Amino acid sequence: MPGKQFKILNNKLNSLLQIQADNRGRNFVFGFEMEYMLKSRDNRLRILLENIEKQQVERPEVHANRFDYEIQKLSDVAKEYHELFFEKVNTTKDSIDLKMAELKSEMAKEIKKIEKSCFVLHRKVDVVADAIAKLV
Repeated sequence: MPGKQFKILNNKLNSLLQIQADNRGRNFVFGFEMEYMLKSRDNRLRILLENIEKQQVERPEVHANRFDYEIQKLSDVAKEYHELFFEKVNTTKDSIDLKMAELKSEMAKEIKKIEKSCFVLHRKVDVVADAIAKLV
């Protein structure tokens, strides 16, 4: 029974109850009609309560499914950011490794120059030492 029909039935029942109260139970037909209407209203209320209880049971499931979807969506976004972050980290690491290799190469060249200069200096010192030794 739709809500509008229920309201009409409820209003009719209330008016019948008022009529019965006014007649003080003198009309037997109204009694049967009222009993039928009361049972109908009780049935409708029972059905409405069952629907409400069913909705109360289903509501957490619906919310849980919605939250699971949101969590999955956020997890996917986090994975994408994670992949982008590691891609940037790897490119930065490659760049740093390349610069370190260049610096090591330059330092090796400079060390060779210093060693060559040191060797030349040692030879000059040896020449000077020999000259001093000859003079003494």
